[in-house]
Amino acid sequence: MRRIANYFLRGMLITVPALVTFYLCWYAIRWFDDLFGITIPGVGLIIALVAITLIGWLGSNLVTRSLIGSFDELLAKLPFVRLLYTSVKDLLGAFVGEQRRFNRPVRARI
Repeated sequence: MRRIANYFLRGMLITVPALVTFYLCWYAIRWFDDLFGITIPGVGLIIALVAITLIGWLGSNLVTRSLIGSFDELLAKLPFVRLLYTSVKDLLGAFVGEQRRFNRPVRARI
C-alpha cells in the first residue's frame, strides 16, 4: 500500500505542475482575447506581444526615457505600489534587463 501511495505522490509531482502551467497559459490566452473582444483564441495574446514590443521600442528612444524615469519616480512614491512595482521590476531586470545577473546557464558538476 505504501508503494502505491508513493507512485501516486510521484504522479502528482509530475502531473500537477504540468496541468497548472497549461491552465495558466490557457487562462492568459483567454484573458487577452476577452480583453480585446476577440473570439479567435490566441489573437489577443499576439496583439499583447506586439504592444509590449512596441512599448519596448518606444522606451529605447531618448525622448521617452525621461518619461519612463518620471513614471518610475511616481510609482516609487506610492506606498503599496512601490513594493509591488520595484519587486517585479527587479525580478524582471535580473533576467532581461540591461544589468541582468543570470546571463549564463548553470553547469552541472559531475
